Amino acid sequence: MLLKRWKLRLCCFTLLELLVSMGVFAILMLALMQFFTSAQSIWTRSNTRYDMYDNARLALNLMATDLQCLYYDDYKTNAKYFDVSGSDDKWTLSLATQRSDSSSACTSLVLVYYQYDKAEGTLKFKQVTDYDADNNNKQWITSDSGSNALSECENLGTKLAESPVLAENIVNFPKPVCQYPDNTAYTPSPGTYPPRVILSMTLIDSDTRKKLTPILASQEKDFKDVHGIAIKKEEDLEDWEKPIADLAKQSLQTFVQAVSIDR
Repeated sequence: MLLKRWKLRLCCFTLLELLVSMGVFAILMLALMQFFTSAQSIWTRSNTRYDMYDNARLALNLMATDLQCLYYDDYKTNAKYFDVSGSDDKWTLSLATQRSDSSSACTSLVLVYYQYDKAEGTLKFKQVTDYDADNNNKQWITSDSGSNALSECENLGTKLAESPVLAENIVNFPKPVCQYPDNTAYTPSPGTYPPRVILSMTLIDSDTRKKLTPILASQEKDFKDVHGIAIKKEEDLEDWEKPIADLAKQSLQTFVQAVSIDR
């Protein structure tokens, strides 16, 4: 009988032991929750950064492909096949290019327009076909009177302001730099094309933009001011600019692509 009681007492836990066990368990659970929270935060940041890289890659590769497939006719020296207009804050790249048809092995000639707006931080894209031009009685690039096709078709149908967004959260995208092989500047003119075009795009991720929006609004500033603040030297920053610069620098990435056009 005494032996059974002794064994029974060995199988029980005291209140102190239970409290200690629960305390250890709570500490382990807290550490585990902190680990999962940190892992989720890292995954979210990685995902937004991947989206930023993907946006830049898609936009620059599409522009590079269109530039490399630039249409040009040696016998029509009065036609304009390539043009860049506007300022570094808002510009439009217009060109005639040959694109492959996804439904067949053929290529078709189209006019494409890229427009960057620093205030919105967006790069928009529009494509115009010969069918669109014919339906609106506009000149086409291959016709004898098609010297002004690029400018005439720019606002055809959907305006650039209403066109699909190709990339966003772009804090800086200067006008494409057009050069000759010896690095001298090229000026768009009828009957010519640039041998080399350099594209330089600087972006931030979407999470950083969300964090910056209320800060910029409180200082009556716009998205277009982010890049100028971010590239300032530390000693030149005003007090209200420091949180903006700190946030922007954490995700600021610049992508550069040089495109050679060989004809």
